[in-house]
Amino acid sequence: MEGEVEGLISATERALGARHHRILVVSDSQAGLRGILSTALRSGQFRAIRYDQLLRRALLDTPHLRITNLWTPAHIGTIGNELADVAAKAATLLPAPPSTPVSLTTCRRQIREAILRRWDMQWALSSTGRALRQVDRLPPFLILRHPYTASIPRAMISTISRLRTNFSTLNATRYRLRQTDSPACKACGAPETRNHFLLQCPAWEHLRPALQRALYEADILGAVDVPSLLSNAKLLKALVAFITATGRFS
Repeated sequence: MEGEVEGLISATERALGARHHRILVVSDSQAGLRGILSTALRSGQFRAIRYDQLLRRALLDTPHLRITNLWTPAHIGTIGNELADVAAKAATLLPAPPSTPVSLTTCRRQIREAILRRWDMQWALSSTGRALRQVDRLPPFLILRHPYTASIPRAMISTISRLRTNFSTLNATRYRLRQTDSPACKACGAPETRNHFLLQCPAWEHLRPALQRALYEADILGAVDVPSLLSNAKLLKALVAFITATGRFS
């Protein structure tokens, strides 16, 4: 919307500069027209204030000034409209003049983006949390929401959290921590990793069609994978049912 508002202000300024007493500004942006007419506290407020000040100064010089802002559904068929749209979009990419006020919303967004960029770099270079990074690339404030705040039993939250960080009681993990003599799965003899438990062990093959159905119902394309199971909130119910049915962590 910022480009539309700037375009409306610029068009009005040019018309006033030409000393016109009756000005008609036509736009296909309802949001832009509303944006210049309200000086309420919000993002982009300073543009509405600029427009208000522009009109007040013009009315001092031309008391009989009449400006009409008209909304039209579209400019289809209007010569040059496509070029105007391209120019308006290009204008939004230009750096703002140093004197242009910056809204609080913009400040918050830029601060948040800077923090996330820094976090992403540090998280990628970190020597810890590798197992969690493999299944969940979300920033910390989102990681802490799922599954840790879900309305499921605390014991199940603990089990899923251990699977996410790869510190569960599966034999491959216990062997890595020197808590058992073998990493083998008792059902099939293969190393009992989290991938093996969730996707590969033949002992639980009859339970996996329900996971695939949950994937389709969540509009997630492809086959079931570990990152989706352990990080997508839409699959939490199916994951809990799978873990419960195996009885592996009882």
